[in-house]
Amino acid sequence: MQSFVTGQLMIYLDFFPDKKIRLVGLEDRYPEVPTIPSSIDEILKTAETINWKGLFDKISNAVEGIDKAVNSKEFTASIKSLDEASRELKPVLVAIKDATGDIRKIVKKGEKIPEQVEQTLAAAKKTLQEAEQTLVSYREIVSENSVLTHEINTTLDEVANTVRSVRHLTDYLEQYPESLISGKKTSKGE
Repeated sequence: MQSFVTGQLMIYLDFFPDKKIRLVGLEDRYPEVPTIPSSIDEILKTAETINWKGLFDKISNAVEGIDKAVNSKEFTASIKSLDEASRELKPVLVAIKDATGDIRKIVKKGEKIPEQVEQTLAAAKKTLQEAEQTLVSYREIVSENSVLTHEINTTLDEVANTVRSVRHLTDYLEQYPESLISGKKTSKGE
């Protein structure tokens, strides 16, 4: 095993019958103790197979796409359009409510309303109430001060910072691949 922090090697004697042994076979005059790869060796072997640049390019592209979508004119226009529609819907709902009140007055006087008209008005009232609730909920969700908007902006900032940090890490590892094993070398002035 190796110390991931210090890069120092350790000798750990044990039996691992399920692991494949590794013999170097440099000198025949000395008995050789078979070895197995350490967990860090296995991690490094796996890390070598990953296309880091492609992965981070995809993450970066995804973040840029989300940022463009959220900050696009179309998104802003659709939010404004929904806001305007909800404002225009309020007077319609008030008018229906008034009409429903007028119908109730007619019913109280004993005048007969056709059953189909009554069913249509009840269905329209229910639909409009649901639409009003939906628009109120939507307005709360997409307002500039909403929790969702804040969380999306925070997440985008954190993902952008992560992508930047990983880009710096991959650039460093491309220049100094041995630093995965031995750690970062400090300058004499540090």
